[in-house]
Amino acid sequence: KSGLTMTHILMLGFIIGPAVVPFYTIPAHLVQYIRTLGWNMTEAFMPFFSDLHSRNDKEAIVDVFIRASKMVTGFILAASLGVVCAGPDFLHLWLGKKFADSADSVIILLTLFYTLPLINPFGNRYLTAINKHMIFAKLNPVAAFLTILLAYPLINLYGIEGAAIAAVIPM
Repeated sequence: KSGLTMTHILMLGFIIGPAVVPFYTIPAHLVQYIRTLGWNMTEAFMPFFSDLHSRNDKEAIVDVFIRASKMVTGFILAASLGVVCAGPDFLHLWLGKKFADSADSVIILLTLFYTLPLINPFGNRYLTAINKHMIFAKLNPVAAFLTILLAYPLINLYGIEGAAIAAVIPM
């Protein structure tokens, strides 16, 4: 799944106007560090899973998958909680009250957007390691289409938050 999608930015700029784009992208970039943390923590496991799969060591795969998933998920949930709790205050100190006031709900929604896929942090890595990742090639376009379909009415109804809601629903 791509990080900060251009779809949200383009649709926000088109529907509401370019002046609102920073009120979405700045909180989104802050929250995107959660995804970066998760991907960095799981990256080294892909060749490891590939090796275990080639040796047909199913017991080790299950053991590593479960243990490492618990640890990574714990870090991700802690980071997510930290971003939700401290993110608006950080934006207030950095950019002023105007950004912080508009960022509360966007930060919560985008934290869901970046955190939900990381609840199973090794699913994608494992399936890619064993060359069974075709499901992502089939599901990602459906999620992208659904996001675009939802974005227009939700942005019109809820503004910036509508773009974040449109991203969370397909997730």
